[in-house]
Amino acid sequence: MELPGYAKTVMGGYGNASTSWYEPRRPFYSFRYFHYAAKPTYETRFLPPIPSNYPYPDEEIYNSIDLPPGCAQGNDNALEDCLILSVYTPHFPGNASDPSTTFDKLLPVMVWIHGGTFVSGQSALYEPNTFMAHDVVVVVIQYRLGALGFLTLDTDEIPGNAGMADQVEALRWVQKFIKYFGGDKDKVTIVGESAGAASVGFLLLCPQAREERLFHNAIAESGSMLTEWALDRNTTKHGYRIAELAGCPLEPYADLLHCLRSIDAIALRNAQKEFSKEDQKNGFMGFGGQSPIMQTAGTVRYLTEEPKTLIERGEYMTDVNILFGANEGEGIMAFDIIYRGYIKPNNLFDNETFWKYDSVRTVLGALGIRDDTSALSDALITKYLGYAVDSCQMGNLTVMLPGLIDIAGTLFLKAGGWQTVLKHTKFNPHAYWYSFDFLSKVSIIGASDFLPRGVMHADEIMYLFTMPIPHNETEKELGKKMIEIWTTFATYGEPTPEGVQMREGIPKWPPYTHEKKEFMAINKYWSVRNDYTLYYTVTVDKAGPRTGSQSAAQQCADEYWASKRELHRRHG
Repeated sequence: MELPGYAKTVMGGYGNASTSWYEPRRPFYSFRYFHYAAKPTYETRFLPPIPSNYPYPDEEIYNSIDLPPGCAQGNDNALEDCLILSVYTPHFPGNASDPSTTFDKLLPVMVWIHGGTFVSGQSALYEPNTFMAHDVVVVVIQYRLGALGFLTLDTDEIPGNAGMADQVEALRWVQKFIKYFGGDKDKVTIVGESAGAASVGFLLLCPQAREERLFHNAIAESGSMLTEWALDRNTTKHGYRIAELAGCPLEPYADLLHCLRSIDAIALRNAQKEFSKEDQKNGFMGFGGQSPIMQTAGTVRYLTEEPKTLIERGEYMTDVNILFGANEGEGIMAFDIIYRGYIKPNNLFDNETFWKYDSVRTVLGALGIRDDTSALSDALITKYLGYAVDSCQMGNLTVMLPGLIDIAGTLFLKAGGWQTVLKHTKFNPHAYWYSFDFLSKVSIIGASDFLPRGVMHADEIMYLFTMPIPHNETEKELGKKMIEIWTTFATYGEPTPEGVQMREGIPKWPPYTHEKKEFMAINKYWSVRNDYTLYYTVTVDKAGPRTGSQSAAQQCADEYWASKRELHRRHG
């Protein structure tokens, strides 16, 4: 094909013709390898990307057939020439130079931003064959990860948010070129999961995205800019510690800068991994130096204030319709991170005193939430672990586990996303929430053996994208319904618009209102429910009621709170 302004000849498309997985089975075309920005240089390693070297020479045939490698990650990938996106379309208008080619029937565009805690992920994992039965163009982007994407020293040379800048540049590429693939640049929906969902939230706040009108709807799966883990608030401390672990001299600054600009990507990644391990063992999440920040330096700044403050003031893309959600068992993964990073390395697993008195404060501390008086942890114990208190079983991990999982899930993922929807309705009535509640045969993300199975973080992805996971008929039907909702939202800005015939079994999906607090529960059978905060204790509720006399429960509670007060008095 021809891509005016980019390359005269692009290999892909017809050479990569495939057939959609779901009915109506029809051909679609894959263009998997477009550089939207150039490889970072020594000077620009930590800076916003430079648009790729297009237009390419007329005599050069640009190869967009092969699957691209991901950005530097893991133990053996040092690739920095990775600012690449892929385009999948069921509608190819034809070559621009052909007089018969028209661009008057353009399709909505969905831009996928992968997750992976900002340290892993790549476009090759997300083949959207399942979406191609619908009239949408899908773009899958890559961005710089880990320290290469988010390290900062709060200086103009290493200002932070390079990965966010990559996402903005990829959206600019879509605005320039997507019509040649049959996509409508004025109907772009950004979609992301986990760190990708947090990215969706940050892009809503990004002044460049707002001023250039880079997208029009937003879908966020299990993540938000209001989740505590998504934003690094100790930027300089984390940046300098990673540099130190990488073996860089901390001063003079010129030597430090040279070291970080020239160090091997794997060596820098290993330093970041070592920092993460160290940070987790000290009771934090280990996400520092690999997450978005509030910038205080840099010629171009993508986020400069607290996300919550910007939302409450309406200084973001308020006219964008949003669809956010979370999975029922988000807390399993969240609690497992704390177990693997803090509890196990500090030999606390069999420590009954730790579980009885300190486990809830540990969850808070991992998020950087101070609780010096124990007032917040006491409130969480009352709400989520009252059943263990009332049965004299505080300290028994088996009994406490449902409550601890719910605390972790609420604080790490559920509450932040739900609050985003609530706050958005002040400016835009088109704000929708879902809970994904379908228990799958397998999960994409594993967990430690002592943790229960559940509807895990990222489980919904296997019903959206083409993955080597066999589905039975119930699971296929679930995936078809979800894809229809996602693509309908991308088309109309509503999941179930008036006058649009939806697949059987999909109820009318109302937006959130402060009066009814409605959301969609996605399971084998879909249903509209009220007040998502009731889901915060879903694991405890599923464990069933605890029986016992009221007097015995009161005695247990009195003994527990008295012992906790005494412990706090002795240790301050």
